[in-house]
Amino acid sequence: MAVFVAASDETNSANGLYHYAGWLASESDWTRFFAPAWQERVLDRPPQIPYLHMTEMRSRAWREQWGITQADVDERLDEAARVIDQMGSLYPFKLTIDTSIFRPLYKRHKI
Repeated sequence: MAVFVAASDETNSANGLYHYAGWLASESDWTRFFAPAWQERVLDRPPQIPYLHMTEMRSRAWREQWGITQADVDERLDEAARVIDQMGSLYPFKLTIDTSIFRPLYKRHKI
C-alpha cells in the first residue's frame, strides 16, 4: 500500500471557484528527506519561526512577534522554493471546484 503526505491550502475566489492546492510526496520521502530539510533550512534558521504561511509572513505584527524582518521573509521564501525544487519526488497538485455545482450536491451533509 502506498502512503502519501501532502501540504496544502485552500481559498475561495470571487467567481465561485474553490481552489485546493499543494505538494504531495510518498510518506517515506516526506519524513526522511523533505520534512527535515524544511525544518532545518526554512523554519529553524535564525530567527526561528513556527511555520511558513504567506498571510502571516506578510503581516508586520507576526514578523515583529517572531523577530523576522521583511528581508528575512524574502530569503526564507527563496529558501523554501529551493527546498521544494530540490525534492525530486515532491509533486504539485491543484483541484478547482465550481461551488455552484458542488454545494447543492452536499447541502444536506454537515462537516
